[in-house]
This record gives sequence, structure tokens and C-alpha cells, in this order.
Amino acid sequence: MEVVYIAEGTLVIQCFEKDKNISDVHICIRDDRKTVPIVDIKTGVDGKTEKIQLQTPEKEKSFQQGQCPYGIFHIECSKTGYACACFKNVQIFPGVNSYLRVDMKKDDKGSKDEIIFPHHHLFVEDNNA
Repeated sequence: MEVVYIAEGTLVIQCFEKDKNISDVHICIRDDRKTVPIVDIKTGVDGKTEKIQLQTPEKEKSFQQGQCPYGIFHIECSKTGYACACFKNVQIFPGVNSYLRVDMKKDDKGSKDEIIFPHHHLFVEDNNA
């Protein structure tokens, strides 16, 4: 299924280690095609990114059969001394402000913690077919 990006949703990412904010975490966001990064940013002293605007499908398209109602993104959060936190299939809806809390773990080995969000199954069905 092809996703056409026209509208926008927003995302704020905040990184923690045991409820303590982590600054200067490198955040890399790619779209679902996993090509070049579309956002490359760092967290501030409060552990948060600024509000990131991400392209999503138009809200009206979500009511059409076979249309994906959200944008799909892959996010990597990395900092020296911590395991890389990777999130796949993060769903960003048009007109919605989203928040992603990232709990990072101390690790000097360069390991990755990966979380994969499943796609939803709430597509509109045509009951007249």
C-alpha cells in the first residue's frame, strides 16, 4: 500500500535514563522507505527535541478503503555510552501532536534496543461490495 504524504503531524521525543533527562541524544528519523534521514536533530538540556513536523497523509484519505491514515517513521536515538534505541513503524497522524518517551540504557558495547510497532488493522471496509 502506497502512502501519499500531504498533511502534517508533530512529534516531540524525550530521552531518559531512570527518569533523569538525557541531553545531546542524536535523533535520526527516516520515513517508511528507510532511505536518507528526513530529520537529524539532538535533544536539548531537558532531554527533549523541539516539536518536529512530519508529513502525513491527509485526514480525509483515512476514510477511504485501502488508505493508510498515518505517516510511518523509523526513529533511532543514540548517544555514546548508551544502547541505541530504535523504534520502527512509529505512527504519526495528521493534525495530532505526538510524544515519544525513550528510556535509554547504559551500554558501552554499541548494542541496539529495538521496538517494532505493529501496523493497525482499522481500515475502512466497503460493506456494499
